[in-house]
Amino acid sequence: MKKLLVSRVLLITYLKEGQVGIGTTSPNSDAVLDITSTTSGLLLPRLPFINTN
Repeated sequence: MKKLLVSRVLLITYLKEGQVGIGTTSPNSDAVLDITSTTSGLLLPRLPFINTN
């Protein structure tokens, strides 16, 4: 019974498709993540430059 429940949850998770919207109530259907703002931007994590020579 437990294996059946786990397999159903995994199947539903696999079949579910959805978009995430931040700052919008209707995200673009072609985007995985849709960020909308008129006053702020997007700050990506800064990575240090490492010399590999």
